Amino acid sequence: MLRNAIAPPRQVVPLDLRTTYRLVPTARLIVAAGRLSPEKGHRHLLAALALLRDEQPPVCLVLLGAGQAQGRLAAQIERAGLADRVRFAGFQREILPHLAGADLLVHPSLSEGLPNVLLEAFAVQCPVVATGVGGVPELVVPGETGRLVPPADPQSLAAAIREALAHPEATRTMAAAGRQRILADFSFQQQTAQFIDICAAALAAGPAGRSSPGPCDRFARARQPQSSAGRRQDPAAGPQAWLRMEVDR
Repeated sequence: MLRNAIAPPRQVVPLDLRTTYRLVPTARLIVAAGRLSPEKGHRHLLAALALLRDEQPPVCLVLLGAGQAQGRLAAQIERAGLADRVRFAGFQREILPHLAGADLLVHPSLSEGLPNVLLEAFAVQCPVVATGVGGVPELVVPGETGRLVPPADPQSLAAAIREALAHPEATRTMAAAGRQRILADFSFQQQTAQFIDICAAALAAGPAGRSSPGPCDRFARARQPQSSAGRRQDPAAGPQAWLRMEVDR
C-alpha cells in the first residue's frame, strides 16, 4: 500500500483561535478536522467534552469541516449544555494555521485509512489524541508520538484529553517526535521510493494473471529508455534501476 506523504512547511503562523471564534481567552483549545459524518466519531468527542465540562481552565472545541451530521451534532451540543464551548468552523481550505494555534488535535474516527490530518498536525508539531483504528497506529505511537484510545469510548477519550492538557511539556515532546517521524518516513521522497518498489515488483512479476495492462505496465512502456534507433530497451540493471533513474531526473 502506498503511504500518504507531506512536505512539512518551514513556518506557519498560528491562528488565534480564541479571538477568531470568540472563545474564553484562557480556554484550552481542541481542534477536530474532518467531514462531519457518523463514521468520523464526532458524537463521541462531544460526549467526552461533556465529561470535561467542569475542567478549569475550560476545554473548548473547534470543529473544522462540514457534512450531513452537523445538525445532529448541533442538537447534541445544545442538549449537553456545550454551546459556549464548541464552534463549527465549516470547511477550511488551509487548516495548518488552525492546527498550529491549537493545544491539541483530537481525531475520534471509528474507521480510517491513514488520515492526512495527522500528518498535517505533526508537520506543525500539534499534539495528537486519536483512536487506534486503521493506519492511525503507524503514526501515533502511544507515549512516543501521541496518545491512542479505543474508538467509540468517550470515557477513555476524555481521560486522554485531560492527561494531554495536564502535561503540556510531555505532550509537546511527543508532537516534536511526531514531526521527526513524518520527516523520516512520510516525506514525498519516501513515497516516491515506495512507489518505485511497488512498480518494480509488479514488473518483475510479469503480466501473468492480469487480464489487462496495469498502471505500472503503462508507466514502464512510456518511460523505458530508448536506443538511438528509437526502440525500447531492457536495461541490464532491471526495472527498479531505470524507474529510479527516471524519477531522479
